[in-house]
Amino acid sequence: MNHRVGFAVLSVCCTFCVSCGPSWDGRYVGTLTTSGTCSDGSAIPPGTNEGDWVLHETAQGLSVQTNGSCGTFMANIAGDLARPRIKTCAPFSSDGFDFSSAVTGGTISLNNKAIVPNVEQTIIVSGRASATCKTFSTGVLSQRR
Repeated sequence: MNHRVGFAVLSVCCTFCVSCGPSWDGRYVGTLTTSGTCSDGSAIPPGTNEGDWVLHETAQGLSVQTNGSCGTFMANIAGDLARPRIKTCAPFSSDGFDFSSAVTGGTISLNNKAIVPNVEQTIIVSGRASATCKTFSTGVLSQRR
């Protein structure tokens, strides 16, 4: 009889308990490669940068704090896959060009002690030239303690 109660409690716990799924919380570092294409036919050649992201699960979803130009964005979690929500980034200017950008999609996969981001960003360029560009940042970021 006691075994039935134990199994029932375990079943209820895993049904309603968030901690039963994979944990996304932590700091992840590694190399990201970003490349893309623009509406004027030009290409954004692959470039690398060091990613340093801090992920934290909240009641509202996954908070993804990046060291990139768009800062922190939120993502929806489904098991070991997260989908970034649209977020408008702060505009900036450089060399006569004005840039406005937004995180517009992609995925982040959780794989053991690493994440595999494939985050899409849309960038609108104006000023000396005009174009709309789509970029993807991909790579593997390993969890650090």
